[in-house]
Amino acid sequence: MYGDLTNTIDNANTLLRAVIQGRVLDFYELSVEKSVTNFAANYNFLVYVLFAIWQAPAYFVAHVLHRNYMSWPWTLLWSKLLVVLFSAVIAYFIYKIVLLLAKDKKRATFAVCLFYSSAMVLYPVFICGQLDVISMTFILIGIYRYLKEDIRGFWLSFVFAIPFKMFALILALPLILIKQKNLLKAGVMWISMVSLLVIENIVFQGSPIHYWALKAQSDDAIKALLGSHIMLGRQLVIFLVVYFCLILYAWMKKGAKGQTIIHMGFILWGSFVCFSAINSYWILLLVPFMIMSICVSDRFILYTSFLETLSGLFYFLNILCAGTRPLKDGLLVKHLFLPRLMSLPDSGHLKYGALFNVIAQNDWGRYTALFSTAFTFTVLAVLFLTSERMQDKRIEYDTEKEGNYTKVILAFRPVVIIFIAGLILYGSTASTNAVAFNTRGAKKALRLWI
Repeated sequence: MYGDLTNTIDNANTLLRAVIQGRVLDFYELSVEKSVTNFAANYNFLVYVLFAIWQAPAYFVAHVLHRNYMSWPWTLLWSKLLVVLFSAVIAYFIYKIVLLLAKDKKRATFAVCLFYSSAMVLYPVFICGQLDVISMTFILIGIYRYLKEDIRGFWLSFVFAIPFKMFALILALPLILIKQKNLLKAGVMWISMVSLLVIENIVFQGSPIHYWALKAQSDDAIKALLGSHIMLGRQLVIFLVVYFCLILYAWMKKGAKGQTIIHMGFILWGSFVCFSAINSYWILLLVPFMIMSICVSDRFILYTSFLETLSGLFYFLNILCAGTRPLKDGLLVKHLFLPRLMSLPDSGHLKYGALFNVIAQNDWGRYTALFSTAFTFTVLAVLFLTSERMQDKRIEYDTEKEGNYTKVILAFRPVVIIFIAGLILYGSTASTNAVAFNTRGAKKALRLWI
């Protein structure tokens, strides 16, 4: 459990106390004064409302039992369960969308298996517990309603997706332009999707903490995006070039098949994660669209699912060598039940303390560019193979061998997951002295010696 989630849990509890005290409008100020973690509230208000509602039963149970919510594993596990449940909703709508477009239950089931066995889901959802999973849930609900020609449902879903992560607004514009060619009407519909944010800013307009906290979040995202440029006579942001091309394509396109809509999302997020300096857990934006593109395509599913498996492995190795913050966190594995399942060495007997220190001590950081390049290749290769051009039946391809080999790929994917989980556990718990892992044995030996 990464610090972002524990901060959110703590600040949601602060919101519960603010409600009890009748000081909801002072919530952001209270998060500065009363926070027991290292960050005050810096997300949109709806994030904390959702977590506060979910945590309320556990909060009062902890209060009655005189337990500290932030150090009791059961309450922390309850909070993290919310993130896991949203991932289940994502899996459900991946199934529904693939079934709608491919008309094949086996393909839809295969898509869910790919999703839950992806290293690019393991890391942001189950290791970090990041909030991107909530925004992606509403995005996929919106995509499903869009494919069902329910434009109001699409609009409403994105209205709720945007307060959890503004990235949903990026995807919405080309989707709107596919349906609406009048730029004024399309612009009004697009801008109206931020209505909940406008209401929030009106409600908290007297809170300087709210203003600066959310401004810092926006500034970080803009800096990451615009800072990812190359020099070709002038500064060029490749992702924005791709995005503007998508907008133009959507405006010129007269209708689009469902497969094209999914592939547009894949192109958008694929270029975003490949060509922008993203936070490591933003990878979750890509995964559902990548997997759906693989499974709604008629051909090359063997190659594309194998490439997706490799992309997850390369992505994790890339962020590990690059030194992403969650993998530097020595408390990553210590918030929940691991310290109660096994005796962990104290800080003085830890060999590394965190997985990144394994990399740093062995100078494996020099391979960052290699893994980054390999990851980018696999994503672009899947983009190419799932494109309409490559799905052309005139290109020769033997589909008979796909069934058995895709089963082999599914069997291999848990090996990648176990490998990653094992690395994290080793880096976080390895001891300089094996005796330190068994404190009971150490105490017994000490008594015998005395």
